[in-house]
Amino acid sequence: MFNVYNYSNKQDLSYLRWCIDEESDLLMVKKIFHKMNDKKNFSTDDILELILKNPDISKINKDVKTNQGYEKSLSQDKLVHRE
Repeated sequence: MFNVYNYSNKQDLSYLRWCIDEESDLLMVKKIFHKMNDKKNFSTDDILELILKNPDISKINKDVKTNQGYEKSLSQDKLVHRE
């Protein structure tokens, strides 16, 4: 259904959480849109610049554990042995 791809970036931004899985993620996105209110179109570079200038934005969802669904799925998977 979906293709998975790991994007490599020159700068390590893995400490930033850019998804909407939790309520705090949505709060962060709303804050970004509020701060970008004068821009109708903006890019990920614009968002990154905003977050770097306003670190309080990225603190909104900093306590959400990353990959929870993946880890839960792994813990519930059963090993299948080939015969």
